[in-house]
Amino acid sequence: MGRPRMVRDEAEAHRYLEEAKREGVTATAWGREHGIDGRSLQAWATKFELGTESVAPTPAPHRLIELVPKPPEASSKGRYVLALGAARVEFDDDASAATLRRIVEVLRAC
Repeated sequence: MGRPRMVRDEAEAHRYLEEAKREGVTATAWGREHGIDGRSLQAWATKFELGTESVAPTPAPHRLIELVPKPPEASSKGRYVLALGAARVEFDDDASAATLRRIVEVLRAC
């Protein structure tokens, strides 16, 4: 089987998350079984839980940003890059959850 694909849009994410809920499995497990990237589906679930889902037909001022691990070079630690426009933030598995929350809050304010 090839590489799992990302969730295409909000409607697809809702549909898949509902199917996972009906089947009584996690979003990640459901995605794995259906060829969908579990991180992508979990990111949408988090977006919906935080209440950042758009409710109006006009585009929301924020959009989902998916974090994809950068392949490790010489280290066994995960390395991540968050790029938004000209801004670029790099971090690894040692980054604290509190620090990452602050970064997301700052980006939301932009």
